[in-house]
Amino acid sequence: MPEPQTVAAQPVEETFSSTGQVAAAVRWNAALWTIGSGLTSGGFVDYFAQELGAFGFTLALVAATPELAGLAGVGYRQIKPLTGGRHRMWLIGTILSRFLLMGLPLAGLLASNSIATPALVVLWCSLFLAGLLNGLASTAFFSWLGSLSGIKQGEFLGKRQLVVLLFQLIVPLAGAYFRDWTRSANTAGSTWLLVYAGVFAAGIGLQLLSVLAMRRIPMLEIDDQKVELTLRLTPKLSQALDSKLVTPAMWLIIHAVLLGAANGLTQAVISQYQFKELQMPLFARYLLFDLMILVQIGTTWWAIGQIDAGRCSRPLFWGALLASFGILFYALAGKENWWWILIFSSICWGGFGAVNVAGPALAIKLAGPRDAGPLLAWLRVVPGFAAGVTGLLGGLLLMQDFGPLPGLSAWNSWMTEYQVLFVLSFVGRWIAAFLVKMIVEPQIAESLALEQSTLSAEPSERNS
Repeated sequence: MPEPQTVAAQPVEETFSSTGQVAAAVRWNAALWTIGSGLTSGGFVDYFAQELGAFGFTLALVAATPELAGLAGVGYRQIKPLTGGRHRMWLIGTILSRFLLMGLPLAGLLASNSIATPALVVLWCSLFLAGLLNGLASTAFFSWLGSLSGIKQGEFLGKRQLVVLLFQLIVPLAGAYFRDWTRSANTAGSTWLLVYAGVFAAGIGLQLLSVLAMRRIPMLEIDDQKVELTLRLTPKLSQALDSKLVTPAMWLIIHAVLLGAANGLTQAVISQYQFKELQMPLFARYLLFDLMILVQIGTTWWAIGQIDAGRCSRPLFWGALLASFGILFYALAGKENWWWILIFSSICWGGFGAVNVAGPALAIKLAGPRDAGPLLAWLRVVPGFAAGVTGLLGGLLLMQDFGPLPGLSAWNSWMTEYQVLFVLSFVGRWIAAFLVKMIVEPQIAESLALEQSTLSAEPSERNS
């Protein structure tokens, strides 16, 4: 395997991202990984766990495990020297994590033979072990991606996100239809659960294929002595913009953590509400998911233009604000009206299209493309961990009977434990959106001046 290249003191966009090679490879990688991920996570894992009898806290534990295990990504800097660099760390971590994820199809095989409890244990262990390695691998990948992305963050990150969204439209929906059809055609026994084993195995295979798309991309490395994974982020930029204790980058992290925590609170709650209370077919769940993706394509496209015009915080704020209202429609949905009222929830959650591209773009703008890896890592790992913790809390609260609420007698027939959690989640999401207003975003000229000053540093600092 060729030796990794060290980042030279020259604008990143002039070396790699101005060519079509990197952009095309990243999009192919995103396409294959997204198809596979759609079959090995989300609705498929949640519904499978509930088929095995996981509800309440147990379901929350299954849903939160990948996020909690992903905290291993904070050890990225300590583990990287053992693997020989970011590229090898991503490669080794990705391949090993996918093989560990083969516990998912194994759990499907056990379940098809009416061995439910061991299947649930195998499912959880597989998610946990694969999540540990994937946390390290994904941190290394996005650090590497940050070095490749150059100045046009909207075009590079946004078009990758569009590819992700387009492929999310088709494959999970087809898999969900196949699952529902198989179940309805085989109402007796549990052999139909083999469909989960097949879906999981196909997803893992596609994720392994995604690695091949990146095989010819430069293996850029950086000097970690100059890039610390701590909360003292982007000191040069923050000193130039703001002398306050809380830097713009830290406000971005606080926003992301609160948003992740609010989302995580209802992660398992929504899934159980769909499966147990609304009795929603998996195919219907993915129809609503596809509607959300269609709206996300539009908001992502809008965000690309905003980001390349130097306005990253605008799409981040409006996207998060729109998305915050989506959970309220779940609070209003019942068995008789969910099929139309949740359409509005999917439309609101389309705002995440802007959030998912504007957040990383703002991080790279605050830190500079060459030093964005640590901040990108924090934005992925810490909010994910927060979502996992609140997800467990949501599972515990879901098992409680809140009883009549004092002073709200008119609402008590409607305000179940589900509705309480939905409303609490909305408050957190809404506050998280307005925290974006606390971020002092540099103008294009200031950002470019900062990058130029970094590139003009002493030779000992150039490979930072």
